[in-house]
Amino acid sequence: MLAVVIDFPRADKASGTTLVVCLLLLVPLLLLGVGTMESAVLGERMAANIEDSARIRRSGNRARSRGGMVKVTSGFAYRFV
Repeated sequence: MLAVVIDFPRADKASGTTLVVCLLLLVPLLLLGVGTMESAVLGERMAANIEDSARIRRSGNRARSRGGMVKVTSGFAYRFV
């Protein structure tokens, strides 16, 4: 019978190659995750700005149809009759 002997490096002779390889694999995943989060936050901010703009526009149209004046200050619409 043929026996195969595998010579594994001893723990005291290990050079940390596995750690370096794992870290090199994790860095792109980390960068991908950070980029995805930044994109999601940007999309949420854009959606909130569009919603605020539509709310102000509706308020202005409502006031104009009622004959009142609208003063827009810092993103909020106030109706004066």
